[in-house]
Amino acid sequence: MRLRLLLIHILIGVARSQYPTPPSESHQSVDHIESIEIDATQIIITTSKNGPADKLKIHIELVDIDANKMVNPVDLSGLWLTITRGRYTIPFLRPDTWYGVRFRSENEINGKTIVHEDERLIRTKPRDAYTPPALATLPPPLIGLPPPISTPNNEEMHKTNDSDEKIDDNQLDVKMHRSLDGVETYESLYVTVSWRKKAGRSNSTTGLVDIRVVCDHTETREKVKLESDEDAVTIEISMDQKYDIEETDPSRHQIKAHITPLKCHKLCWKSELLVASAFGEFKRPLGEACRDIEGTTSTTYLRELKKISVVENEMSVNELIIETAVAESEYGVVTLLLEKLGSDNETFTMPIKKSFDTNTSNGKFVVPIDDDAIYAVQYEYVKTRPFHYTTKSHFLVESPSPNSTKPDHPLIEISTIPKSFEMKRNGETILKPEPPFVLLSRSSHYSNHDVVLHLDEFCHENATRVRLEDRYPEHQIDAVAFLCGLEPKMHFCDQNATYRKCDSMLCFSTSVIIGQDSYDSESRCLNVSQHFPPLQASSSNVFIALAILVAFLVRFR
Repeated sequence: MRLRLLLIHILIGVARSQYPTPPSESHQSVDHIESIEIDATQIIITTSKNGPADKLKIHIELVDIDANKMVNPVDLSGLWLTITRGRYTIPFLRPDTWYGVRFRSENEINGKTIVHEDERLIRTKPRDAYTPPALATLPPPLIGLPPPISTPNNEEMHKTNDSDEKIDDNQLDVKMHRSLDGVETYESLYVTVSWRKKAGRSNSTTGLVDIRVVCDHTETREKVKLESDEDAVTIEISMDQKYDIEETDPSRHQIKAHITPLKCHKLCWKSELLVASAFGEFKRPLGEACRDIEGTTSTTYLRELKKISVVENEMSVNELIIETAVAESEYGVVTLLLEKLGSDNETFTMPIKKSFDTNTSNGKFVVPIDDDAIYAVQYEYVKTRPFHYTTKSHFLVESPSPNSTKPDHPLIEISTIPKSFEMKRNGETILKPEPPFVLLSRSSHYSNHDVVLHLDEFCHENATRVRLEDRYPEHQIDAVAFLCGLEPKMHFCDQNATYRKCDSMLCFSTSVIIGQDSYDSESRCLNVSQHFPPLQASSSNVFIALAILVAFLVRFR
C-alpha cells in the first residue's frame, strides 16, 4: 500500500479555457468513431459516413496491453469498405483484457487528402459476462465485416455496454474533504484521488486527474497522477480565506470563526485512465464533475497574556518572563522580539528574537536580557490550529541595574521647581522663588526615540497626551493650585482665591514609537508633595515682616 501527500499552494492566475475545441475539418469531412460496442471476445466499432467512399481508406489497430502485442490490423478500401462502411467488427479478443484502439480514416475530397485519427482505451468483458443467446449460437464474424443479421438488438447490446462502461468508469474515486489523518482542518482543502478496486488494474495503468480551482475571473489547474502501485494521492489546496470572527466567551478568550473562500468558490476535475504499452499510450475518459467549495465554522480558545516580569535568576542574569494561559491544548507559535533602547551607537546590540512552540511549552516564555536597560518588546502569538489567528502586543520592560529595582537611566526624568521656597534679599529687593511646577523630560539617553507621555487627571486638569521629541523634549505641569490647596498662605498663592485640596498622586505612562508601532509602559504614580521643599507659610511671613522692618529702618536712619 502506498499513499502519497502533495502539499500545493494554489496561486490564482489565468488558466486556459476548458471548453472543447470545435470539431476539426477532418472530423467533419471523413469518417470518425461514434461508439464502440464491447463484448467478451469482440468489439464493434460504429462510425459516421462522411464524404464519398470511392477513395476512402480505413485502418484499425488493436494493441493487447497485457500481452504487449498488436492484434492483426484491419485495412479496408474499395469494394470491401463499401460493404462494411460504418460498422467494423474485431473478433478473437481475449476476455477481461485492456486493448488500445487506433482508428485512422483517410479520404480524398476535391483533390485534397484529409486524415482523421482517434485513439481509445477499452476493456473487454469477463468471460462470464452476459451474452445474448442469439449471439452465442452464431459463428464468429470475419475481421472487419459486420456481424450476422441476427445479432442482438440495440437495446440488449446497449444494456450490456452500459453495465461494462459503469465498471470501467468507476476505476477512480475523487473526493474533496477537509480532514487529514483524522484531524479536521478549516483553512485547507484536500482532494484525494484513489483506486476503487484492485481487480483489472495492471502495472501499466495510471490514473490522471486534471483539477481546476475556479475563482473570480481566474482559475488555476493542477494535474494529479496516480500510479498503479499507489492506493491514493492527496493534494492540499491552500487559498485566501475570509474570516468572520465572533467572540463567544470573553472571560475564557473563546472565539468562533466562520471561514469562507475569499475568491475561489468551485472545484472541478476531469479524470481519465492511461495505459502504457510498447506501442504507445492509450487514454480513456472517466468523466468530469464540479463541486462548490463550502465555508466552515470553528470554535477555539486564544492564549491569554497574563503576566510580564523581569527576574534575576540563579546566575545573577536578568530574565524577561512572559506568562500566558489557554483553556485547551493547542498548536501555535509565540515569538518575542526585543529591541534595546538607547542612543549609544557604540554599544548598539542587534534585536533579540526567540520563538516558542506552544504545544511543547508550559505557557511560560523566558528570554535572558541585559541589566540596566529598557527594552521595546513585541509579543506575537500565532495560533495555527484549527485555523490561523494572529495577535500582537507591544510593551516596554525595564531591566533594573544591579542592586536596584530600576534602571539607572529612566525613560522620563522628573524634577520639581523650585528647590527652595525661601525668599532672598538682594539689597533692598526681596527675591521670591519662581512659581512651582513639575518638569517631565525625556532622558538624553533615549534622544533617538520619540516618547509619548500619557498624563492622568491631576488637580482639576484633564488627562493629557504629550509627544516628547527633539523640538519639545520636556513638559511642565503647573503645581500652584496643588500646593496652595495644601498651604494657601504660601507667597505664590492668591490670598483672595479659594483652593481645594487635590490628590497628591500624579500618574502617568509612556509609549515609545518605533516605526508604526507604539510600545507602552505600565502606569506609575508619583507623590508630588514629597518632591517639593517643605511648605512653611509661617516662617515665610516672619521673613517678610523682618525684611520690611529692616528696609524701614534703613530708610529713616
